[in-house]
Amino acid sequence: MTILNTPIEINGMTLPDRIVMPPMATSKASEDGSVTEALCRYYGEKAKDECIGLIITHEAAESLLEQNKADLIGVGRAILKDSGWAKSAIQAITAER
Repeated sequence: MTILNTPIEINGMTLPDRIVMPPMATSKASEDGSVTEALCRYYGEKAKDECIGLIITHEAAESLLEQNKADLIGVGRAILKDSGWAKSAIQAITAER
């Protein structure tokens, strides 16, 4: 067993190991920047693996000016706030754990 496979506590949250998946652009958001089922399934599949201790979800644009490509989540927009992104992603991830 290496140190990567040992639990760690960060701010009161215990992670099963020290492997972290960084935020990435997956091109699984819709063209208008809203969250899709495919995006939630993507994170659910990553959680199935159980070798990732922490999943940091998705690259996102804070405003339309920063959204320089299609399929990038727009965090500053009502479409994301009303989409239930966090709830959907958490449900997909915890369903697999």
